Amino acid sequence: PRGSIRLLVTNAFGLASQLGDLQHALLQYRPDVVVVTETRFTNDKVTLADTVFPGYSPPFRRDRTAHGGGVAVWLKTSLSAYKLEDLSCPDHETLWLSLRTVSGAKIILGAVYRPGSASPADVSLIEHLDTTLGRCQPNGSNVIITGDFNVHNEAWLGSSRTTPAGEALEVLCAEHSLAQHVSMPTRGENILDLIMTSLPNPRVGIE
Repeated sequence: PRGSIRLLVTNAFGLASQLGDLQHALLQYRPDVVVVTETRFTNDKVTLADTVFPGYSPPFRRDRTAHGGGVAVWLKTSLSAYKLEDLSCPDHETLWLSLRTVSGAKIILGAVYRPGSASPADVSLIEHLDTTLGRCQPNGSNVIITGDFNVHNEAWLGSSRTTPAGEALEVLCAEHSLAQHVSMPTRGENILDLIMTSLPNPRVGIE
């Protein structure tokens, strides 16, 4: 529908060897926005030329300076967007973008990677999200926060246990009127890759 946005989210566990697969997914699903976590571009010395695809702008990237991690976002050339530098945080792997759809709707997009090695009790990323949302939402913008969160919550995500980080993320969504839309496991039996939005009635499918 006019004004809608098609979103593809994936954890690559190292994207350099899968760039061909990503290009195939772009042709198959034709997403407007692509969010990839754990790109590991720094390790694999991926250049800008390696990551440019027909119909898409060069990606916004948040690369690690050390091993692992990384976040990248591709947008169709029909979308206008810019990076919200003032929302970036050196302590967390996040990308914040302001998008405007073809119909003119404004969306704040947060792409997030929380490492699996993070302590279950570490809620600093959730605190960063809380502060950032407090700055974004008074402007009336719709919000999408997505990526790999590596949190567990029995009641909310169907996990086998609840961690402090998982509990804090559930509270964050409630306080900021965000709905979490992924209901099927994304890795093993766990829902680790999440899509949280303030958008009305989004449709979410898991491939």
